[in-house]
Amino acid sequence: MQISTFSPFDPYELFRFANDKTDRAKEYMSAKSNFDELTSKINELKKQGVDSEALKDERKPYASVMKKYDKEVTLPKLIDRFISIDAIVFVGIVNLFNPKCLICFGDKSYKLASSILDHFDLDVSVEQILHYSYTGSKNSGDITEYKRNQVKNIIDKY
Repeated sequence: MQISTFSPFDPYELFRFANDKTDRAKEYMSAKSNFDELTSKINELKKQGVDSEALKDERKPYASVMKKYDKEVTLPKLIDRFISIDAIVFVGIVNLFNPKCLICFGDKSYKLASSILDHFDLDVSVEQILHYSYTGSKNSGDITEYKRNQVKNIIDKY
């Protein structure tokens, strides 16, 4: 499936493109869901003092599927997905809403958003706000009020 990052497109097309997963990814998600459900049941049985060995055995094939998938998903594959799908969807969302500015919480999100917008030559400003964890360590007082003021100042700027 190909999506245009520069021309207007249907928001539902964007949603379908972002959610397009390989059969292996779908298999992984199904196994993860079943694994988590069984784990929850095992934990419930433990609380009740009931033996859960049968459920643990039932959970093993799902764990195997997840482990195999984790070995297959390598950094180059993740980078390829980011370049071929995630960045394009991000640009599509930006084009859809046509903002004047993106507010990023933290240095890494700021750098990532700036890089994508520069690469696709979009006319959107990117502003950085300190991440909550950082402001808390800097004794900024009421963090919620501090963040609210930071966001308000950026909105007033545009």
